[in-house]
This record gives sequence, structure tokens and C-alpha cells, in this order.
Amino acid sequence: MPYRLAVASHKGGTGRTTTACAIAWLWGQNGLKVLLVDACRTKAASMIAIDGRGDCPWKNVSFCNTMPTFDRYDLECDVVVVDCPPLTEPESQDVLRNCDGVLLTCLADVLCLRTLPSSTVAIRQARDENPNLKVLGILLTHFDGEDSNQERTLEKLRESQMTLTFEPPVPMQPELREWPLRPGCDMPPGDARAAYAKLTGEMKKKIGIGKARTMVIA
Repeated sequence: MPYRLAVASHKGGTGRTTTACAIAWLWGQNGLKVLLVDACRTKAASMIAIDGRGDCPWKNVSFCNTMPTFDRYDLECDVVVVDCPPLTEPESQDVLRNCDGVLLTCLADVLCLRTLPSSTVAIRQARDENPNLKVLGILLTHFDGEDSNQERTLEKLRESQMTLTFEPPVPMQPELREWPLRPGCDMPPGDARAAYAKLTGEMKKKIGIGKARTMVIA
């Protein structure tokens, strides 16, 4: 069975969709077979990953615009990456109940950090039916290292969630924010892509993916 990763957040605007697409693209570039699932009602991942012909042209990446029912689908891939609905929405529970791990995205602002614990409520609820669900870590996105307030927020997160905070935070990069304007195109190069590359390397080791596996219909 492929590893199923939910990229989640407690609200929109935290870089969740960009992160899900970046992970899928980078893992595909590195030879992993990836299924990218757009489970969010806004279908923002489709705007990034699907080209004008309705296809996902990324190397080794397949695309699905609904959450698969895994006991009914025959999947040959190493990993499933899901762009999860906000964890405050009931639809997120179906994703969490069918995933192995969760990566949380967050902005480096005080309000976002204060409301981050609301994510644990949804995760705890999903664990009633999926007790093996693991929180893999927290990733700060759209980070401005020249903003002293964001620097202080990052330090607070490191102090409170040291073992769960992925480093480095993903820096702001205009080209990455404009990725949806170039649907189906490769991830733009730059500092943000370098940060995501480090993240995907660490996560690959943490969850132990590598060899393609087939999920056979029971």
C-alpha cells in the first residue's frame, strides 16, 4: 500500500496547496511515483497541476480531483499526496481517516500560531477511527526573514514545537505565488524550491518511501 500523506492546515491561505503540489512535483522529479489528490472544494491544486489539455504533465505524477476510496482503487505508486480541506471543515475528516501522516502548514504570524492548536482537535477526532495517524511536523511558509515579527513567531514555534518544526521555513518568493498562473508548468526555481527540496528529503526518510508498491483491490 502506498504511503498516504495529508497536507493540511487549520485555515486557508497558509500555503497548503502550494506545499502539496511542491512535494508531489519534487518527489516525482526524484523518481517516486506520486498520486496527487485535490480533495479541497476550491480545487486550487488543479489550477497548478493541470495544464490546458486537462492533464498533469509532471514527471511521475498522476492526478485525482477527488479523494479515492482506497479499498476500491488499484493504485501503483509510492506515495499519495493529498491537498486536504481546512481542518475546521467536516470534509477534512474523510481525508484524515484515510491517511497515514499529516504535514501542517502555518504562517509566521501570531494569530496563525495561536489558532494552530485547533488543528489538534480535528486530528484527535480522526484518530478515533484511524489511531495510526501521525503528525509528521509543522512547516512555516511565505516566510519573510527581514520581518522581525515573523522572526519572533518562528522562535516561539521552535521553542514550543521544536521536534515538530521543519527547517528551514519556506521563504516568500513571488514566482512561487504566481505558479497557478502557469498551470501544468514545472515548479519555479529559487530559494523556496530549495527549502521544499530539503523538506521532501527529510520526509522521504521519515516515512520510509522509495519502492513502488501496488494496492490490490480486496
